Amino acid sequence: KLYGSANGYKIPFLCSRIIWLFGELRDDINQDKNTKQFVYNAILTHLEPMRSGINDLSLENELLLLRLISAEALHRLLDDTQFEANEYEHLLQKTFGLLLKLVQDCDASLGCMQDVLRYISTCIKQNAATLSGEGKRRQNGGNHQNQNQNNQNINHEQIVNSIFQSMGDVWESCDSTETNLCRVNLIRCIKHLIGCMKSQNVHKLYPKLVPMIAYCTESTDDDN
Repeated sequence: KLYGSANGYKIPFLCSRIIWLFGELRDDINQDKNTKQFVYNAILTHLEPMRSGINDLSLENELLLLRLISAEALHRLLDDTQFEANEYEHLLQKTFGLLLKLVQDCDASLGCMQDVLRYISTCIKQNAATLSGEGKRRQNGGNHQNQNQNNQNINHEQIVNSIFQSMGDVWESCDSTETNLCRVNLIRCIKHLIGCMKSQNVHKLYPKLVPMIAYCTESTDDDN
C-alpha cells in the first residue's frame, strides 16, 4: 500500500528524490524548451500544500519536506544563465503564491523560512524584465508572435501587486523577535520587487511599505 495513497498521494519520499534530481540535472533540462515546461509544471505541482480536510500529521510533514525540496530544485533551475524569463512568465503568479504560502507553513523553522525567501528573491531577480513589463515590450518589438499569443493576457502589474500583498501577509505572520531575520530577508525581496515597479505604483504601496521600513530602522532596547 502506498504511503498516503488513501488521501490521493503517492510515496512522498520517492517524489522528493525525483524532484531533487531535476535540480541536479539543471544543465541538461535547460537546453530544451519542452523539457523545461514539463519540469516546471511537475515542480509546481509538488509545491502545492496538502489539501484541506486531510488529518494526517505524518503525511503533512512528509509533504512539507517535499515542498521544500521542490522549492530548492526550482531555485536551481531558475538561477541559471540558460534561464529564459519569457518562457516562464505564465507561471510567475502561481510560483510566487506557492512559495509565499510555503514561507508561512515553515514558521516552525527559521532556517527554512529564510531559504525560501532567498529563493523568492532569486525568482524576482531572474524575472525582473517580465515583472517590470520590459520583457513584454521587447517581445512586441521582435519576432515572438507565438509567445506573445500565449502570454497576451498576463498583467505584470497585477502580478507584482499580488506578490506584494502576499509578502505583507508573511510580514504580519513574523510577529516575534525570533522571526526578525525573516523580515530582513523579506525586505530584500521587496527591494527587488520595487525595482520592477513604476514610481507611481510604488507610491500606492506607501501605507504598507513605510511602516515596514520604520520597523526595521527604529531603535530598540537591544541597541543600547
